Amino acid sequence: MSDGAEMVWVRAAKTLKKAYRNLALKYHPDVNKEPSAEKQFIRIKSAYATLSDPKTRADYDRRRATSPKARTIKI
Repeated sequence: MSDGAEMVWVRAAKTLKKAYRNLALKYHPDVNKEPSAEKQFIRIKSAYATLSDPKTRADYDRRRATSPKARTIKI
Protein backbone atom coordinates (compact mmCIF):
# COMPACT_ATOMS: atom_id res chain seq x y z
CA MET A 1 0.00 0.00 0.00
CA SER A 2 1.43 3.38 -0.94
CA ASP A 3 1.83 6.14 1.65
CA GLY A 4 -1.02 8.14 0.09
CA ALA A 5 -3.40 5.18 0.11
CA GLU A 6 -2.43 4.34 3.68
CA MET A 7 -3.13 7.92 4.78
CA VAL A 8 -6.56 7.79 3.12
CA TRP A 9 -7.30 4.47 4.86
CA VAL A 10 -6.25 5.84 8.27
CA ARG A 11 -8.40 8.95 7.80
CA ALA A 12 -11.37 6.83 6.71
CA ALA A 13 -10.90 4.50 9.68
CA LYS A 14 -10.88 7.44 12.10
CA THR A 15 -14.01 8.92 10.51
CA LEU A 16 -15.76 5.53 10.65
CA LYS A 17 -14.83 5.04 14.29
CA LYS A 18 -16.10 8.51 15.22
CA ALA A 19 -19.41 7.91 13.41
CA TYR A 20 -19.73 4.48 15.07
CA ARG A 21 -19.17 5.92 18.54
CA ASN A 22 -21.73 8.67 17.99
CA LEU A 23 -24.37 6.23 16.76
CA ALA A 24 -23.55 3.64 19.42
CA LEU A 25 -24.01 6.23 22.16
CA LYS A 26 -27.27 7.41 20.60
CA TYR A 27 -28.82 3.95 20.21
CA HIS A 28 -27.30 2.06 23.16
CA PRO A 29 -30.20 0.29 24.92
CA ASP A 30 -29.07 1.57 28.32
CA VAL A 31 -29.38 5.16 27.09
CA ASN A 32 -32.15 5.04 24.49
CA LYS A 33 -35.38 3.55 25.82
CA GLU A 34 -37.19 3.35 22.46
CA PRO A 35 -38.32 -0.20 21.61
CA SER A 36 -36.23 -0.27 18.41
CA ALA A 37 -33.01 1.02 20.04
CA GLU A 38 -31.53 -2.41 20.76
CA LYS A 39 -32.18 -3.59 17.20
CA GLN A 40 -30.58 -0.42 15.80
CA PHE A 41 -27.60 -0.81 18.14
CA ILE A 42 -27.01 -4.38 16.94
CA ARG A 43 -27.16 -3.25 13.30
CA ILE A 44 -24.68 -0.45 14.02
CA LYS A 45 -22.26 -2.88 15.71
CA SER A 46 -22.53 -5.27 12.77
CA ALA A 47 -21.94 -2.51 10.22
CA TYR A 48 -18.89 -1.26 12.11
CA ALA A 49 -17.45 -4.77 12.36
CA THR A 50 -17.84 -5.20 8.60
CA LEU A 51 -16.56 -1.80 7.55
CA SER A 52 -13.65 -1.51 10.00
CA ASP A 53 -11.87 -4.67 8.79
CA PRO A 54 -10.10 -4.16 5.43
CA LYS A 55 -10.85 -7.70 4.19
CA THR A 56 -14.55 -7.67 5.03
CA ARG A 57 -14.82 -4.09 3.76
CA ALA A 58 -13.37 -5.13 0.39
CA ASP A 59 -15.84 -8.02 0.20
CA TYR A 60 -18.71 -5.69 1.13
CA ASP A 61 -17.66 -3.15 -1.50
CA ARG A 62 -17.45 -5.91 -4.16
CA ARG A 63 -20.92 -7.23 -3.34
CA ARG A 64 -22.37 -3.72 -3.21
CA ALA A 65 -20.91 -2.84 -6.60
CA THR A 66 -22.61 -5.85 -8.23
CA SER A 67 -25.99 -5.60 -6.51
CA PRO A 68 -28.36 -2.83 -7.63
CA LYS A 69 -30.45 -3.25 -4.45
CA ALA A 70 -27.47 -2.70 -2.13
CA ARG A 71 -26.76 0.92 -3.06
CA THR A 72 -27.72 2.42 0.30
CA ILE A 73 -27.40 1.45 3.93
CA LYS A 74 -30.35 2.13 6.19
CA ILE A 75 -29.70 2.49 9.89
